[in-house]
Amino acid sequence: LDALTGKMIWKHPVSASVKNSIAIADGKIFAQDILGHLYALNTETGTLEWETKLPISTPPGLIEGLTATDQIVYAGSGKALSALDAASGKLLWRNDAWNRREGTTSTLSANDDVVIGSVQWSALYANDARTGKLLWARSDSGLRNRGASAAIHGNLIYIISEKAFFILDAQTGRTIVRKDLGYS
Repeated sequence: LDALTGKMIWKHPVSASVKNSIAIADGKIFAQDILGHLYALNTETGTLEWETKLPISTPPGLIEGLTATDQIVYAGSGKALSALDAASGKLLWRNDAWNRREGTTSTLSANDDVVIGSVQWSALYANDARTGKLLWARSDSGLRNRGASAAIHGNLIYIISEKAFFILDAQTGRTIVRKDLGYS
């Protein structure tokens, strides 16, 4: 849409519903639908630059959000969590350490070092952003029960989970701060 007038500039059909956040990098808009189709659209024209199918078996549908940093888009969840070259769609790595079960409303978070994903009622996971190797998983202290997305700043992760606010070390998952909030 034109930001000033609201007039539609372009639209692009998708195979199924897009249920969460989109991302922009390398002049492209990235979106994933509930069936695991990942779309890369030209931001100016809406033209499909590339499309790939993530190995999502449904149900449940893929409702998690994706993210992009620099020239890499991170999409999918569980063993479909993938890092792809934003320009070409070439697969850089795919997670092989943790499975998805039920969907979560959270969005992947990433910086140059880590990608944070989760499975609701299971755990919060950190994968190495360059290799996809699992760095750590946390399900204790209420970290398995949250719908919040993590925010990453430097080497710190900020997240609200169950009844507490956490600051975690991004590389190790170690709790630096836990502040009980007194409500759920």
